[in-house]
Amino acid sequence: MGQAVLSLIRSYPVTITYEDPRYEYAGDFRDVTGEVGKTHPPQGSTIVPKGGALRAAYDVSQDTGEPVDMADAIQSLVDANNRARYGGHFELLRSGETFHVVPTEVRDARGRWIAQRSVLDTPITFSSGGERDGFELIEAILHEVSLVSGQNIVGGRPNVAMVCFSSLGCTENRRTVDATNEPARDVLMRLVSSLNARYTWVLYYGGPGSEYVFSLVLGALRPDPKPRDPTPAGVPFNLASAR
Repeated sequence: MGQAVLSLIRSYPVTITYEDPRYEYAGDFRDVTGEVGKTHPPQGSTIVPKGGALRAAYDVSQDTGEPVDMADAIQSLVDANNRARYGGHFELLRSGETFHVVPTEVRDARGRWIAQRSVLDTPITFSSGGERDGFELIEAILHEVSLVSGQNIVGGRPNVAMVCFSSLGCTENRRTVDATNEPARDVLMRLVSSLNARYTWVLYYGGPGSEYVFSLVLGALRPDPKPRDPTPAGVPFNLASAR
């Protein structure tokens, strides 16, 4: 599911975040140590969530090349994922023009479906204490979520190449952020979007006893405005992805 969302983020000018559940069931993982070892000497076993093809149909505008209804397109992917017999179940949340794909259920160690919310639902109280580097603040917020939730989250700082181009509007990164008993997702979104409107994130989980990895993602550029699509029904589009 995460890779399908990432494909949308990189293909269309839309803000979508994705958050893994905490996978527990052995049948939801696969060992890719041999695949990784073809390019890098393995330092131990590499276990990742088991993927599979997702096929979802939605209408794409013939004029813009974008989904006619982005919410419908994302929901189609969520529904396709939730019909699978492995992995987690998700729901689509919306806040203004921002979409969040978040977990709702996962199989426990015995293979039974149980309810589970995202770690970023965790309410936090946080103050930057004045202006600080925005990416440092993201790491500090993730650290606070880790302390409150008991689930370790690492990451939060993109590679230097992503943030050093003045055309991205990220050369001045000092920010302030304050929150009182507010879901961590909302705090992060407020900060991340202030750094650059194209930023969003994916949050992956490494498996039982592991940690979350938070990665900033730079979304697609918004194209120049075009005339209104004379055929809003558009054409059907199918997306196949994994995980």
